[in-house]
Amino acid sequence: MTWCPAVSCLASDLEGRTIVSVLTKRTYAIGPDGHTVVADEQLPLDTSEDPPQAYDPTWRGELDVAPYKVATDVVVFGRAYAPGGSCTQMQIEVALPQHQRASRLLVTGDRRCSWRSDGTPAVSKPAAFETMPLGYDRAYGGVDPSVEHPSLPRDIEEALAQLMSAPGAYPRNSVGRGYVVHNRPELIDGLLLPNIERVDSLLRPERIVVGDHARWHRQPLPGGFGWFDVGWFPRCVFAGALPNPPAPADVAEAVLGFLPQDHARRFRATPEGLPFDHRLFSGASLGLAVPYLRGDEILTARGLTVSGDFALRLPGDRPNVLVRHAGRLLTVQCVPHTVALLVDERLVSLVWRASAVLPPSFEPRMPTYEHPDATGLEDLEIVLS
Repeated sequence: MTWCPAVSCLASDLEGRTIVSVLTKRTYAIGPDGHTVVADEQLPLDTSEDPPQAYDPTWRGELDVAPYKVATDVVVFGRAYAPGGSCTQMQIEVALPQHQRASRLLVTGDRRCSWRSDGTPAVSKPAAFETMPLGYDRAYGGVDPSVEHPSLPRDIEEALAQLMSAPGAYPRNSVGRGYVVHNRPELIDGLLLPNIERVDSLLRPERIVVGDHARWHRQPLPGGFGWFDVGWFPRCVFAGALPNPPAPADVAEAVLGFLPQDHARRFRATPEGLPFDHRLFSGASLGLAVPYLRGDEILTARGLTVSGDFALRLPGDRPNVLVRHAGRLLTVQCVPHTVALLVDERLVSLVWRASAVLPPSFEPRMPTYEHPDATGLEDLEIVLS
């Protein structure tokens, strides 16, 4: 069994130590009994230099080559299948029973709003559906085009926030549906509401019209199982890109433990530059970035196949990586960065990171004008098997 060609790079760990990070990937086909075998066709290790320029609801929506993740991203791609072949509403779930982790979503057929002068839009009954795609473009979010930036940016923090999104974009998900600030007929009539919602954060009719873009943080959290864009709140915060208007300390993500309570202060831009946190590289949906898996856990899904329930056991094999510096064998930590389940294709891929802390004496030979091809890895011996 071979692994995808590895990518090696220098990085830093949580303690600020220099490490060499070796990334590789293997894809498995899932049999009828939930066991896995190495797939005949392997999904490539995505080594693109640039991330996707637009929202991509597939497994390709995030690069594979993050040098250091603090947790395992569990991402699931597929669609909801209506029980009995058709329904207007159903619940779906992805769970890791051994870790007591579960993410539950409510799936609802298309609903549209119509304007009423009392400020509470009328909502149509949901349409029946047979299957429902699970991308964030069907979750709560979107852009209210009637919103304008309130003023010129006062500092680099506000300037970054204004550059990263349209003024009326919902900071948690700019590609979704249902976000509307002003109670105007031209905005409300025909407004599509989300098909995919977190069961603990539903959009009620009285919450459809926000009233003031500064109150965006009171709106529902978007639901999904796939990649959560790096520009959306709260993930963007770990790069120092605070939303505009800002979120209060007790925003839902902080209460739920996805952000520190002092996020507004801790991640504020300074004259020395933007702050950074390794959690920026965790791209799973809220609640699905879990403490490092072993790679042999059971993963279950409900409502994502015609038969309803779906379960698989992760394969349990891991790459064997040796790292030597100056002839000395270094201790290697091997953890899965990503578990990506493609339900309809009956495939699961794992991206592994094997990393070793480099000795203080290590001095990388970085690119220079005379030696532009230097990578910093010339003095290391790396073997993958």
